[in-house]
Amino acid sequence: TLDDVVVTGDIPLQYFGGTVGMLTSASQVGFDNLRVEAWPSDANVVAAQPTSEPSIETQPTSEPLVENTQTDIPFSENTVFADTFDATGDGENPWTPYSGNWIFEDGGFVQTQPEGFDLGAGYNRPLSNHSVQVTLSHIEGQGAGVLFNMVEPNTQRRAHMVRYVHDANFITWGYFDEDGQFNGQGSAPVTAPDTSPHMLTVRNTGDTYFI
Repeated sequence: TLDDVVVTGDIPLQYFGGTVGMLTSASQVGFDNLRVEAWPSDANVVAAQPTSEPSIETQPTSEPLVENTQTDIPFSENTVFADTFDATGDGENPWTPYSGNWIFEDGGFVQTQPEGFDLGAGYNRPLSNHSVQVTLSHIEGQGAGVLFNMVEPNTQRRAHMVRYVHDANFITWGYFDEDGQFNGQGSAPVTAPDTSPHMLTVRNTGDTYFI
C-alpha cells in the first residue's frame, strides 16, 4: 500500500531470507518510523481488495517528517521490530549502508547522495517471515523504496525491492538475482511524490506479497 491505498497484490516471492532495508535511486530521501511485522494471518484478505482504478491518487500532506518518538509508530501484536531513527544516544547502529551516503538527521535516516542507482542500507540483525512499513520523504528527485526478504544486509543481491521509478510517476517491484540483476515483476502508476511524507507498506502473505 502507498498512503493506505492498495497498489497491487499476490506477487510471487522468489527469496525468503533474513532482513529488510531501504534504497534510493537518483534521489535524496529521508526515511522515518519503520516497522517490521510477522506475517499476519489476514494479509491475504487485504490483498484481495485492490483498487479498481489503474491510476492511484494519493493525498500527500504538507507536514515535514514528524519528530521521532515511539508513539509515532502504530504497534500491533505482530510487531517484531521498529525504528524511529532517533539515533542520538542509541548506541549501536543496527543499519549497514552498502552504497550511497546515509546519515541520521532531524530524526530520520537520510540518504544524501543524489547520483547513482539502488543505493541501499540493510538491517544487520536476522529477521524472518516479515512485512515492512516505512514513511519516506523525497528531498531531491524521486526513487525511494524498500528491500525485503534480503539474504544478506550488505547487498541487494537475492532481495526483493519496491520503489518509486526515478524518471516516471510509477511504483515498480521485483527482485535482484544472485548476480545483482533486477528482475521486474510489475509496475503501477502513482501520483508524483513531491517532497511530502508517504507511507509505503509491503505485506508478506508467506508465498506472495502485496504493496
